[in-house]
Amino acid sequence: MEKEFIRKVKTPEEFIYVYLQDIRSCLGDLPGNAVKLLQLMWIDSEFPERSKAADKTKVVGNIVRTTKPFKEVWCSELKIGMSAMNNLITALIKEGLIIEYASPIYQLDPKRFFKGTADQRAKAIQVIYKYEIEEGI
Repeated sequence: MEKEFIRKVKTPEEFIYVYLQDIRSCLGDLPGNAVKLLQLMWIDSEFPERSKAADKTKVVGNIVRTTKPFKEVWCSELKIGMSAMNNLITALIKEGLIIEYASPIYQLDPKRFFKGTADQRAKAIQVIYKYEIEEGI
């Protein structure tokens, strides 16, 4: 039996929230605010246009800057201190959700997060969950 369920969202930010909540179980063992931080990072991530890059062969997308100004904004949004922020970033690194590119610059894992603008990301994603239940379990 196959059933299709389409969830409609109004904004790219809402899409990011819904997507992360839907795949939460696939993100590993993350502390409480880590998914919310991941959401904020994704919203703030950059994907430079290849046509504007100096070296067109080395364009890396989904870049997240963990400089002090970004971290201060995220701390404010999450209502946590800088030490807790650093612990959350470490947890995201350990789970492979962000990859060190050139500290303090990270890349969102390209296998889970998608290039392009937030609008393009929302249009490009289709997630399929399949469940099999064996009798007697």
